[in-house]
Amino acid sequence: MKRYLVRRSTRFEHQSEIAEVYGYLSFVSMEAALVKWLDDEAWTTGDGPRALFYAAVGWLRERRVLLPGVTTLTELVASVRKAAEERLYDTLAAAVTAEQTRALEAVLEVPEGLRRSRLDLWRRGVRSMTGRGMVLALNRVAEIAGLGMRSADVAPVPTRRVIELARYGVAAKAPKPARHPYGRRIATLLATVRWLEVTAHRRCPGVVRPVHVE
Repeated sequence: MKRYLVRRSTRFEHQSEIAEVYGYLSFVSMEAALVKWLDDEAWTTGDGPRALFYAAVGWLRERRVLLPGVTTLTELVASVRKAAEERLYDTLAAAVTAEQTRALEAVLEVPEGLRRSRLDLWRRGVRSMTGRGMVLALNRVAEIAGLGMRSADVAPVPTRRVIELARYGVAAKAPKPARHPYGRRIATLLATVRWLEVTAHRRCPGVVRPVHVE
């Protein structure tokens, strides 16, 4: 056993023989198919690198493919996931007009005389059920709907991804989305505003028909 690795090519020859006898496929021959599958998974689920890595291992084992090195598979997963994320941001950012883009970026600005941006104020909502609170809630609905983001076509993006991006936008402080690159910033703001419009309608007294985020 100690002498087994003395001749470096021995283990590669044995690997080739074992693969042939038991019907295993080389990673190189299945790499393109794995990339396509991983891209679909990353696009539709938004799973993190760890989950995608183990999913890829399962995919390879199920198809009797010789596993590559951990580093090779890790880098492949990271590359595919990054490409899917960029496509998500670019697709959503392309769904709005130049005028809508300016309107979205404006919600991050702090109006004169106020301490918070409009986005922060909208995310806090209206908790009072008094007459004044109802008026504020209705005004909030009108302001969000007035941005006209319902006309943006987000159908090419899986609903789950839009909702996840919206939840991130609702939870993050305003300065954080503002620091993101253009595509991610606009995509996050679009998803967030559409989500806020949904929740504003559902929670506002007197509004019967809900607006769907899909």
